[in-house]
Amino acid sequence: MIRLRYLSAVRFSGPDAGAFLQAQLTADISALDDRQATFAAYCSPQGKVFGLLLIGRQKDNFMVIGSAQLLPSIVQRLRIYIFRSKVEIEAMDTLPVYGVWPSHSAKPAIALLAPPGLALQYAIAGEDMQRSEEHTSELQS
Repeated sequence: MIRLRYLSAVRFSGPDAGAFLQAQLTADISALDDRQATFAAYCSPQGKVFGLLLIGRQKDNFMVIGSAQLLPSIVQRLRIYIFRSKVEIEAMDTLPVYGVWPSHSAKPAIALLAPPGLALQYAIAGEDMQRSEEHTSELQS
């Protein structure tokens, strides 16, 4: 398990979250089943790519992982288009993203996204996972 400091995460929730993301991103978000993930792009109306994202479904929530530098501006643009949709966007800046090999366990993770075709999985750390990393860092010092 390795911390991926260049990535950050956002949670989209609410009854319209799936339909909202379906209308805004290049991937078929409505086809995702619970615990499935896919890659998507967020583009301008002219087709200019603003950022590549990893989207994972957790029941009625959608976890989005993207570049820590780009994700805040992407979220800011997406907020403009919410209008009357019942969608909440929660930045998860305090929760780090990890790369996890499938043979390793990431049980304390809030979300584990495993896009098809990739050996690496992405985990959004829960508090237990962060404490474990801090303890490991102390031991290595």
